[in-house]
Amino acid sequence: MPTGNDYTVRRIRRGEIPGLERLFSQVYKRPVTDGYFEKKLSAHYAGLEYPGFIAVGSKGEIVASLCMIPCSILINGIGIKSAQLTDGMTNIGQRRSGLFGHLASCIQDLAKQEAIELLFGFPNQDAFPALLKNGWIWKEDIDRFEIPVKRSFNWYLSRLTGRRGATYMKSSGGIHSVLRNGFDGLDRNKQYIDYKLSLGTYGIIESAGGKAWIKTGSDISIGDMEVEDEGFDGLMKLIIKEAVKNAAGKIHFQCSRGSRLHHLFGKRYRAIPSFPVVIKKLNQGLDTDRIRFTYADIDIF
Repeated sequence: MPTGNDYTVRRIRRGEIPGLERLFSQVYKRPVTDGYFEKKLSAHYAGLEYPGFIAVGSKGEIVASLCMIPCSILINGIGIKSAQLTDGMTNIGQRRSGLFGHLASCIQDLAKQEAIELLFGFPNQDAFPALLKNGWIWKEDIDRFEIPVKRSFNWYLSRLTGRRGATYMKSSGGIHSVLRNGFDGLDRNKQYIDYKLSLGTYGIIESAGGKAWIKTGSDISIGDMEVEDEGFDGLMKLIIKEAVKNAAGKIHFQCSRGSRLHHLFGKRYRAIPSFPVVIKKLNQGLDTDRIRFTYADIDIF
C-alpha cells in the first residue's frame, strides 16, 4: 500500500510490536511498559487482533501508527459494534505530511470491513484538526480534575520503602455511572473488563457511601465512581489514603461535562479542559447525542 516515496502503509503485525514501542519512546520521550502494546492490540475478546496500521520508512523503521480498540456502545440499551481510535503517533519528520489522514482512512476502511458502526476517539491537539479534516465530527470536550496528594510523613515513608501497590482485589466492581444516570455509554461487559484489567494495576476502593474503580501507578487514576452525594467526600478520603500508601504524585479523573460526577468533582476541584471527543458514524442512523464518557472509557486509563 504505497503512500509516498519514503514510506508505505500496512496493517500492523505481531512481530512489529517492538518497532511500535520504539516509536512511542521517540514521540513521547519515555519508554512504554514491557508487553503493553502486545496486550493492548491482541484484542482476542473481539476476534480482531492487531487492528491498526503503521507507516514504514525506507529502512524498515516505523514512522507513524494509528490503531483502534474494538468495543460496544450501548445506545438505548442496544449494543452497537464500535471501536475507539488509539495510539496515533507520528515521528516529527513525517508530521503535517497528510500521513495521519491516510492512516485514518485505512482505519475507517477496516472498520467497515468488520461491520463496525461507530468510531470514536479522544485526540490530542495535533490529531484533532486532522480528524475533522477527514470527516470526523466533534461531539464534546471532556474535563479533567487533578487532586494534589499531601507530602506527609507517611507519603515519604512509602516512597522510601517502595510503593505498596494495590491493596484490594483486581476488579472493576461493575461500576458504570454513565449508564446508572440514564445516559448511553461504553458496554463494560465481562470480556471487555477482563481485557482492560490485563493492561495495568486496577482495583476497587469502597466506603459506606460508594465505590471507585482506580488504577495505581506513579499517580492514581479514578476510572469511575458510583457514590451518593453525601458519601463523596468520605470516598475521596479513602482514595487519597491509597495515594499516600503508593506515594502517588496526584489523583486524576476525567469525565463528560454535564454528568453527575462532573458536578460532584466540579464543586470541589477545578475543571481543566482535557480531550475533545470526536466520532465517525459508519451507520448514519445512530443517535449519539446521549453518549457520555468517564476516564475508564479512555484507552490511557
